[in-house]
Amino acid sequence: MFELGVGPVFTNGWKAFTEHIGKAVLFALIYGVGILILMIPFALIFGAAFMSALMAGGAGGEQAANLQAALAGGSMVVFFIVYIIVMIVLLGWVAGFIHSLKLLILGDDPDFGQMFSQFRKIGNLILLGIIMGICIGIGFFLLIIPGLVLLVMWSQAYLLVVDKDMDAMSALSASWKRVAGDFWSVLGILLLLMIVGGVVSGVLGMIPFIGSLVTLLLVMPWLVFCQWSLYYALFPPAREAATEAAGAGVPPPPPPPPPDQPKPDDEMTLK
Repeated sequence: MFELGVGPVFTNGWKAFTEHIGKAVLFALIYGVGILILMIPFALIFGAAFMSALMAGGAGGEQAANLQAALAGGSMVVFFIVYIIVMIVLLGWVAGFIHSLKLLILGDDPDFGQMFSQFRKIGNLILLGIIMGICIGIGFFLLIIPGLVLLVMWSQAYLLVVDKDMDAMSALSASWKRVAGDFWSVLGILLLLMIVGGVVSGVLGMIPFIGSLVTLLLVMPWLVFCQWSLYYALFPPAREAATEAAGAGVPPPPPPPPPDQPKPDDEMTLK
């Protein structure tokens, strides 16, 4: 059962992590390897640009300046194209990882293919990121408070797209309407999640390589489980909603009427 509160959210998140630690670590490892592979194009572009600059530096005069300018312009264009492609793939990859952990917290058994299941939602994820980025950024610029309010009110929009396949505007609207009734509770839980995650990751980050690996394989899945625990406390899954309705004490239907009894006149006639 998912309940809204600091204790239930963290407890359910930890319970899901410990019960599915094998799968959670496996998906986190796959996620990390995928991120590493996505970073390879950036390294290749930077390496190629650096070598080109060294080669251009060997020439002299105006020819070298023109060559360096052309290489710099070409590198920027290639870098921008690769950046857009990588960001699009990264959005689908991250959503697939989060979706896989959602299935685990619901008691399902996801397979590797679930990591690719969210790429069809790329359009809505991109639009959602643009809207939230611009509006929350402006809000933080305007004395911080408006940005914090938007961040909390729209905090469930991303998970709504992943979970319910909503479009960006519907997800923003649904998150706003639901969080409005429990704003302070959601704010407190989100702040605590950020503080705990930041402190733990910061401490582990002081340990070279091992700290980053522990953060990736253990801390991050646990935090994602906590986020799903908060989400399902606000938007109960269908199976839990049905269970709650069944246990709400719905009165049983009235018993069927007794069979018709023969009237006294009918008995006389039969005799």
